[in-house]
Amino acid sequence: PVPKRRIPIVSAGQSPAGMQFVAQHADRNFVQAGPDRLREIVAGIKKAGSETGRSVGAYAVFHVIAADTDEAAEAMTQHIIENADSTAIYNFIASAMLDTNPNGISAYQTQGLSRSAEDGNSAFMSIPVITGSYETVARKIREIYA
Repeated sequence: PVPKRRIPIVSAGQSPAGMQFVAQHADRNFVQAGPDRLREIVAGIKKAGSETGRSVGAYAVFHVIAADTDEAAEAMTQHIIENADSTAIYNFIASAMLDTNPNGISAYQTQGLSRSAEDGNSAFMSIPVITGSYETVARKIREIYA
């Protein structure tokens, strides 16, 4: 079958070369970063797009751990961190270290063991986690969106 509309292209580059690829060829970019870093990366993607005369955007990637209470969700999050598969974590960090960009994913991944879940702890493959009660999670998502 032939699509009835243009199919959007989504990429996942966060390096300068990756963002340039998005600016030239893609419509959106997957971004995994905590709220502060997310703003910076999305601004860079939009700037690169405007420099090529294109409108590009981002899809923020997060894990969500929600429960009836903030405390219950935090307990689940800590349980995952405390019981993480350290061999798997070291293997994906080793793969990330093949990245030669000094500001690329390797720098981000290698710091993941010391980051909070909200900022992308390695137990979650460095993907930031939105944790809390259902109401708290909804509020945090609205704040990130804003």
